[in-house]
Amino acid sequence: MGFKVNEFVEVCGVDEVYKHAFYVCRISRINGTELEVVYENRRGLSGEAMVETVGVDQVRRIPEAVVADFDDSDFVEVWLSGGWWREVVVWEDDVSALLYFAYRQPGEQHFIYPKEQLRIHQKCYDSGKYTFWLYKRWNSGESVQPREQVEILGVDGIFKFAVFGGRVVSVGENMVQVEYDTLLNPAGGRLVERVHVSQVRSIPDVVICDFKETEFVEAWIEGGWWGGIIVGVTNDAAIVYFGYKHVGSQYILIRKTLLRIHQKWKRSGMYSMWVYRKKMM
Repeated sequence: MGFKVNEFVEVCGVDEVYKHAFYVCRISRINGTELEVVYENRRGLSGEAMVETVGVDQVRRIPEAVVADFDDSDFVEVWLSGGWWREVVVWEDDVSALLYFAYRQPGEQHFIYPKEQLRIHQKCYDSGKYTFWLYKRWNSGESVQPREQVEILGVDGIFKFAVFGGRVVSVGENMVQVEYDTLLNPAGGRLVERVHVSQVRSIPDVVICDFKETEFVEAWIEGGWWGGIIVGVTNDAAIVYFGYKHVGSQYILIRKTLLRIHQKWKRSGMYSMWVYRKKMM
């Protein structure tokens, strides 16, 4: 569990309506598997902040912000009445999205909201030391498509720890021809090569977060994203350990603007599943 008194969390209700919503609360007391919480945006009959005792299974940490364009069939949360309500996108344009509220009465299930009122829906799993966050994004098809921008994972030597951006040129049986954005061929043009489909993934959404020691990150170095572990942090930089580099070049001080949280990816039918982990406070 690992929750602390005065920590801000999000609480999901248990009744038929509020079980679809998350409200920000402050933990005021902990009693075993029950938490007393004070709501930030819900009021009691007297007008004061609502206080409630909830089970630990109703409580999750506040998710990191994920910067994402919303697509049809994405699971999202919309800010309504002081809380985040879980819905599904059924249509979207540049500025707004039509959401489907499955738990509402017929005739009250579809509403349009501006995109700045939405966030991607994330599931939370605590391991005791880390919080794992999972979200899924709609894919346009079962496999990558020509001209699609992707990331390519290396397989040889130290390149198996790196990810490079590129464009899909063509798609064959289990193989994909890609043109890299930053890797060059001997003639100086962009490198084109055939890679196995398992090496190609969608481009992850940007997770806005603070970086902490022992977190897995990726650092932008020489035109690619290289995996490492943070071993120290300052206000604007982090010391990242790259275990696969030669002794003497394993520890590098890197600006935080050149880091991103490491995300694991898995394609599941028509969705891309993304998982990242954050160290608990």
